[in-house]
Amino acid sequence: MRQNRKPQWKGRPADNKRNLLPVVIVPLIVIILMIIIVIADRGRDGENTRPTEPSQSVAETMSQEPGGSDGTGEAASSGADSETEPETEPATEPVETEPADEFATDTFRRDSVPELLQLMQTYFKARAEADAETMNRLYGTADVPEAELEAQKARMRSNSKYVQAFENVATYVMDGTTADTWLVYSLADIHFNSVKTTAPMIMWCYVKKDAEGNYLIADTASLSENVQQFIDVANHSEPVRRLASSVNVRLKEALTSDEELNTVYGVLRDGSPVWQEDGDEPEVIIGGEETSVSEETSAGEETSAGEAAGDGAGEQE
Repeated sequence: MRQNRKPQWKGRPADNKRNLLPVVIVPLIVIILMIIIVIADRGRDGENTRPTEPSQSVAETMSQEPGGSDGTGEAASSGADSETEPETEPATEPVETEPADEFATDTFRRDSVPELLQLMQTYFKARAEADAETMNRLYGTADVPEAELEAQKARMRSNSKYVQAFENVATYVMDGTTADTWLVYSLADIHFNSVKTTAPMIMWCYVKKDAEGNYLIADTASLSENVQQFIDVANHSEPVRRLASSVNVRLKEALTSDEELNTVYGVLRDGSPVWQEDGDEPEVIIGGEETSVSEETSAGEETSAGEAAGDGAGEQE
């Protein structure tokens, strides 16, 4: 009798299933990864095509935020920053300062009273132009008799014919013995006719302001004994002596360098030495002061080492 036999699988069913798992799982993982990649690509494409609203750049935002993004006080750089040149402040030129005046002190100041500088500029201009009327006005002299005025004009013309101009007028000022009075040391360069080199000079005068506010040169003959002593002490003070010495040194150099100046100056001066040959301290008589009619009458002429510059009422020893 034939027996019906069912076919039998080799091995156990559990072992067969385990053998099939790698074949199924690997393709499944590949499919899942492909799906993820496709989704991610679509997400990035959507961000790139999404319309953007105007906004500040990262560099602008960080520059406006104190300390930047990391709080260290330095803003992160961007590509735009590297392409643009940083703004630089325009270079400022150094401020030039005037050199300190080696002769000025707290009580001896250069051009410290503008009215006195203007007064002396007018005075030297009147001397160069033989302007007797202006000279008398500067001395506060009025109602000059015609004969005396003509004599003064003739004398001023005799002196001024050698002088073309007084240049570089400057003043060093001390307060006087009373309010609204000053002791003024005036410096100028004498420009003689037909001579290129100028001759420096120095002179003093005592100035007062009257009730009407006019600045007037005082007649030396009218100065009190107290004022004369004050002037004498000032003339021998260290600042004045150094100032006068420097003027004399410059004058000596000018006379040595220019033979024409030396000739003209030698003819016109009164023969007194411009500087002492046997000492370091020069005589401080350079130029003089053209007096008014009243001063000529009362005090007479006072000569100086610079006779061509005029007669001196204010001389320094």
